[in-house]
Amino acid sequence: SGTANFPGGLNVNGGRDVLNGGNLGPPGCGIYMANMGSGGTFCGTGHVANYVSHNYGILAPGHSPGALSIGGRYDQGANATLQIELGGKKPGTEYDQLVVAENADVAGTLDVSFWDGYAPAGGERFDVILSGSVTNAFSATNLPALTPGLEWLVFYRTNGVQLRVKSPTDSDGDGLAD
Repeated sequence: SGTANFPGGLNVNGGRDVLNGGNLGPPGCGIYMANMGSGGTFCGTGHVANYVSHNYGILAPGHSPGALSIGGRYDQGANATLQIELGGKKPGTEYDQLVVAENADVAGTLDVSFWDGYAPAGGERFDVILSGSVTNAFSATNLPALTPGLEWLVFYRTNGVQLRVKSPTDSDGDGLAD
């Protein structure tokens, strides 16, 4: 929960590593999530000073829920999963959010679940990634079931990735009530 300095970067190769509101630094320090298979997880809240290279395993911002910020870029490979919990409308306190200062290059899986019995209404939006820019798209999205008549929309915006619950009165495809 304080500051941990890994001048050569932190290699996460399995198990579960938790950041509890602290900082990984100094500038130049990054996290490498490689060769983790399906069992490794990096989760929590706080700040990573530079970048995250996420090739395998799970990155899970928050502590049901919460926000994780990255001072550089985020690169998610084809074998990696970003895990997000939704429990309300407020980012970082009611739903998980990944905040990336530079580019978020996404691939692999976006895995979303509801937290604490939450069920979103039509027209609600969730900025699950805020970033300087976004390249590519998730190859798979695992989204929880919604109330009948509602459906998920995934928007890749210039400054992040947003989930929307399509309103039944949406006629122009933006997910919002018209």
